[in-house]
Amino acid sequence: MLAGGADHKRLENKSVKKYKLHFFIMGNSMTNLLSLYCTVV
Repeated sequence: MLAGGADHKRLENKSVKKYKLHFFIMGNSMTNLLSLYCTVV
């Protein structure tokens, strides 16, 4: 039971890290697009 819970938590942490990375990349591209837009305009 305990091992299963630990495994689940590890899996949870992995997906959270993936989400954080995804949002970080999304935010970066958004900022890049914004600065590109501002440079063009």
